[in-house]
Amino acid sequence: MSFTTQLKITKESQVLSDDFIFGHGHTTPNKIYTWNPDRIETMNPHALICGLSGAGKTTLLKQFVRYLQNKEKDVYLIDLHGDLELPDENHIEFTAWDAKYGINPFEFDKGVSDTTLLGLIQSESSGNFFMLSDEQERALKNSGPIVQIREIIDIFKKNFIQNMGAKQESLLKALLLDTYKLKGIVHDDYRTWINALPSVEDLRDLIIEVENAFATISNSLGSTPISVANINAIYRSPDEGGHEGNSGLFIKGKEVPCVRKSDLFVSNNIDPAKYFSKDSMRSIKSLQFYIENLIESKVFHSETPPFTSGLNRINISGLRHDIQMFMSDILINKVFRMCKARGEYSKLANKPSGTRTDTYVIVDEGKLIIPSGKEKNNPFSYLNRIVTESRKYGLGTIIAVQSPAHLPDEFLRNIYMQVILTTNEADYDVARRVFNLYDKELLRQAKDWGVALVKTKAGFFSVRLPWYEGVQ
Repeated sequence: MSFTTQLKITKESQVLSDDFIFGHGHTTPNKIYTWNPDRIETMNPHALICGLSGAGKTTLLKQFVRYLQNKEKDVYLIDLHGDLELPDENHIEFTAWDAKYGINPFEFDKGVSDTTLLGLIQSESSGNFFMLSDEQERALKNSGPIVQIREIIDIFKKNFIQNMGAKQESLLKALLLDTYKLKGIVHDDYRTWINALPSVEDLRDLIIEVENAFATISNSLGSTPISVANINAIYRSPDEGGHEGNSGLFIKGKEVPCVRKSDLFVSNNIDPAKYFSKDSMRSIKSLQFYIENLIESKVFHSETPPFTSGLNRINISGLRHDIQMFMSDILINKVFRMCKARGEYSKLANKPSGTRTDTYVIVDEGKLIIPSGKEKNNPFSYLNRIVTESRKYGLGTIIAVQSPAHLPDEFLRNIYMQVILTTNEADYDVARRVFNLYDKELLRQAKDWGVALVKTKAGFFSVRLPWYEGVQ
């Protein structure tokens, strides 16, 4: 949005009005360019800042945060460099040395609030009538562990195993389903969804149990081929009277000792035979490497951080790069679930009048979360889905990147406010294509410190930010 004024814009006045004021036009100094995520004409609440290191992304990002604070939005600022400290923040630091707080990747969306779900379960057991709305019933049927499992697999593929094949994906899905079973959580039985959540350590322990069981089966069979029929023949549950080492079982004329099925498998109704092949065990071993890394980081556990209303700065600057990526994705997913659990924002009874969003996730290094490779323009990849769906639930995102080459077309189509700062000249052609910049001189105007290209409905315009130091 733009309007005409002679008013001088300072860093203070930039964030204090109902609109965020970028500044005066660079070539049209009487014009002011603004942004307000709550205005009807704003297609979605998302914003993007693209510019080289040192171009002023951090300065502008902090101004966005101050503006959102003044608008009384809840902000989750994922700080990857530890340099985004702001007044009145709730500072939460994740460190490998003192893992006071953690995030559990196994948290999942139940579709309805915990109170509603508990009421539904209690009414079924007591015979009382409990009515869900049509929207709640749809949400319940489209939630649960299976949805979170898809998210975890997507995050694994994005951050750790970009070329994950169908076999490995199927094995990871089975392991995750069985890990939920360890806590009595069944993906299609919402009555079990109130049980305590499993942890990454539980997943690791399951893998170790599977590996041990496979080794025992292999030793028992010896040179006899490993097949489902042979495994079922020698595997015995304790209640079947089978005891490890029992003789008298013959396969193809060869005596083979029985193997006692682990109590962990029996008590949780887990059939480990689906994992028992040499190819499967190789795939599981490679998955175990990444899972051990997550455990060693010390930050994936159930001690939830004390998030508050207002600004939450989540400092993950001390973590390893690969753990930062995984953590960022899990955090964004967590905030999205929190907003989604409330239902559609427009239907909330207590939402402030005239608002279309009340929550923001902000990331100061977008390349860590933006999909790449074959997932880059997949509309169903997890981040593309979030920027598409989140506005419905009152959630906006602001992401900063260094290069336009990092930006997928599918992702960019869902970002209404786009701001370009100084761009590497080697990226000019990419920037023109990605941002549909037809004026070749615009990118050169943004070479000056404090000049930004701000997108409006009419296209990009060069704007002098309050810290512009050129000729006034």
